[in-house]
Amino acid sequence: NNATYTFVGNFDPQEIKTMVQHHFEDIPHGGEIPSMYTKEPAQMGQRRVQILKPTQTALLGLGFKSVKGMHKDSIVSQLLASILTAGPSSRFSELKKSNKSYVHDVMASAERMKDPYLFSLWISTNNASEQAVNSAESQVMQTLKNFHKPTEAELNTAKNKIKFAWKDAMETTRGMASEINEAIARGDAFDVYQRFDVLESVTPDDILRVARETFNERESIVVQVLPGPAAPVASSDEAYEMTDISKAEDIPPTESANTNLEFANSSTVDNTHTKTKMDANKLHLRLSLQTESSFSPKEYASRLVLSELIQKGIETSAGQYSEGKIQQYYDNNGVTRGFGVGDHGVRIYGTIPNGNNMNKSLALLQKEITSPILSSSDFEYIKNRMCAELRGGGNDVNSVAKTLINQNLFKPNTVHYRHSPQEVLKALNSLRHSDITREYQRLKNGKSVLTVLGKTPNVVNFEFEKGLIGYNNTNDAVSRPGIIKHNIPGKTSTTVAMAQHTASDMATKIAVGILGNGFSGRLMKIVRDKYGLTYGIEAYLKDKQGTMHITSTFAPSMLDRGIEETNKVVKDWSTANITEEEVNIQKTILKGIRKVRFDDKKNIINNIHMEKLYGNDLNYIDKYDERVDAVSIEDVKQAIKNIDTEKFTTVIVGTL
Repeated sequence: NNATYTFVGNFDPQEIKTMVQHHFEDIPHGGEIPSMYTKEPAQMGQRRVQILKPTQTALLGLGFKSVKGMHKDSIVSQLLASILTAGPSSRFSELKKSNKSYVHDVMASAERMKDPYLFSLWISTNNASEQAVNSAESQVMQTLKNFHKPTEAELNTAKNKIKFAWKDAMETTRGMASEINEAIARGDAFDVYQRFDVLESVTPDDILRVARETFNERESIVVQVLPGPAAPVASSDEAYEMTDISKAEDIPPTESANTNLEFANSSTVDNTHTKTKMDANKLHLRLSLQTESSFSPKEYASRLVLSELIQKGIETSAGQYSEGKIQQYYDNNGVTRGFGVGDHGVRIYGTIPNGNNMNKSLALLQKEITSPILSSSDFEYIKNRMCAELRGGGNDVNSVAKTLINQNLFKPNTVHYRHSPQEVLKALNSLRHSDITREYQRLKNGKSVLTVLGKTPNVVNFEFEKGLIGYNNTNDAVSRPGIIKHNIPGKTSTTVAMAQHTASDMATKIAVGILGNGFSGRLMKIVRDKYGLTYGIEAYLKDKQGTMHITSTFAPSMLDRGIEETNKVVKDWSTANITEEEVNIQKTILKGIRKVRFDDKKNIINNIHMEKLYGNDLNYIDKYDERVDAVSIEDVKQAIKNIDTEKFTTVIVGTL
């Protein structure tokens, strides 16, 4: 009597109800749901916490008492958070750019919970010292105390940003189910619709009132995280062995419909430019600008800075348009776009709602790509901010493990090689503004891969030289079997990463899935479920790189036993003693996951774009299920035999 079943998708409601009744009606209901009879007492003064740990950065957290999720002011608080921190015109943007400020970034959060919750701000600093944190706290609190009423335009931009984000989250079946469940958790399933009316009703006076009520220093919580020595390592007993859990009753298999989308029949392809017609609420776009080059730290750093600098305003015949003005247009029209580092250059993505402003939005996006201002002052700001971020990096066990694995699998300065934060920081420090403008011209005059998906994909007419740079993983690969240990003091979790080069075919993908594809894999069933040695362990194939990976996390006290049991499972798997059932389970998972992912148009266009980057045509995508079904158990056994388990490179990162 405290459960709700949520079903979203294409199904027969009566059939679903019958299935629910069959599987759940014999489960007895529990007792009455306890009612909350206590209430948080009024806070009589500010609470402060200081945490010292081995870190290269400093972090400040501010918490303020807020309301429950079904209160109107919870939505007012979300708008307030957006006005404070979202976008280049936010209230904290000037503070982040000021040379007199230690504030590096400010993130605001106003989550909507069943019970009264917190309005939180997280502030990172550009200096890892107590002085910097104290100064940042003073400046942030001053900004909050001096908060002035937003204009109607400022509020409308925040409303549109949140409204489009809610709608976007509800587009897919999985997203809609998640949104409904969150609404149930905070008190009313139908709040997924009602919240839009509440959002529209908020006024500038509401924002000012909630800001004054919320930012009460007396009822605040302050947390400072600063560099300091590692805490003593607590002793831990060996984990107890878990007994096997009986298997649930098998559900009879059902015949699945052929849901291949056949992109080849609905697309036009002009060299590397692909336009796919599909019923969608938005036009989705991916563009990769590529150039022949090495992948040195300086080149990577140049593209890293350029991918942000290119968004800082455009030059037109009518004058300059600022980053803030462009972002305001995008927010008000539900447009999202972004620039990032691609394997051979810069990659651009965009989603534009169908409607009258589509052509205008496309023209603006193209103008950003072809006519950015690339000012030297913005360059210096971005460069300094990135340097501050990198100086505070290098302390995350997972990130360090990934870097070390890639550095031992690929030659330096090749496409899949991963530079260390120290290498990138050194390269950033040496960058000049002329390096960025030169890199921009190379990319602008380079080759492009364009993918468009939507109802009217032919409206996109970007003029870039078409062509593909291509990949050559064989020449980039190196093999360094052995164990590499990297000690980071004060960590409560140790990451173990194992990898080697393998074939990239479907049989190998299924073989590796049998070893470690989530809860269906042997590693999870034995190392985690049977022995309780880890929270997470998995094996997977990066088929575009041609590498097989095994990753896991262990408490330091369980590290040796965890590695021992992992190696036992891998050794047993390497004998190819697999079953037809294991192969069929992996086939079902591969086809099922793809169908679920393809419910989201963003995943479809990402898949098409990636395959085009690697030189595959649309028929290769359309025949996915056929390629899965064609794999036999003998193919999988041979794939396992082709993998030499003595050739793994193993990286261990943590407190050793």
